[in-house]
Formats: sequence, C-alpha cells, structure tokens
Amino acid sequence: MVSAFDSSISSTVFADEELSALFSDEAEIQALVRVEKELAKVQVALGIIPQKEGKAIVSALDSLTVD
Repeated sequence: MVSAFDSSISSTVFADEELSALFSDEAEIQALVRVEKELAKVQVALGIIPQKEGKAIVSALDSLTVD
C-alpha cells in the first residue's frame, strides 16, 4: 500500500504524532464505519430500508471490532 507517509515530498508534513494518528489505518476504518452508520440512519429516514434493519446495522457497527 502506498500512502502520503511514503512520499519524499509529503512525509515530513505528518511528522507530528497527533497529526499522523489522523491518517492511521485505525482512523480510516473508524471513519468508514461512521459513514456506514450515518448512511443506515439516513436510509431509514428516507424509507429506503426498514427501521428494524437500520437499527441492526448501527448496532452491528457499534459492536464491530477490527483487528
């Protein structure tokens, strides 16, 4: 996998540990999970999926552990 950290141009931009944590694999996965949860909520609100299934999706993602 290639990332901004591999670049000789941009790697020093992320030298700060706090900033580099924002671009970690864990942060990426957390962002993707947040998007999926919000998508399920919006789909319920628009009547695209039933409320029961929307709640099940959100619940499953709340208990998701990625290692």
